[in-house]
Amino acid sequence: MNVSNGQADNDGTARNGQMKSLVITFAQNAAIESAASLATYVMEADTEGQCTTKYALAKKKFLAMGLAEQDLFKTAHTGEEASLTSARARYSAWASSRGDSKPFEA
Repeated sequence: MNVSNGQADNDGTARNGQMKSLVITFAQNAAIESAASLATYVMEADTEGQCTTKYALAKKKFLAMGLAEQDLFKTAHTGEEASLTSARARYSAWASSRGDSKPFEA
């Protein structure tokens, strides 16, 4: 993105030599993880062997979340969505079946 005090040509070159440049960089993440998006991933299907096929990615998604979202996912809150409660239970069951006693830690 180029910003100018004067006019610029289509290629961003300043016509009056007053061009100032502004560079904006965004971190690229395939998906910004949230407690809700993790719950959706965990609960999207009920397939045989999902604790084996989905747990590692679910944990990776959990660890990629910010601390506030991690807290929303791992801790029961009054009035939370039933889907979040169910997802937490399923995720914990997956962890147990995989022998992971610390599903909310790296």
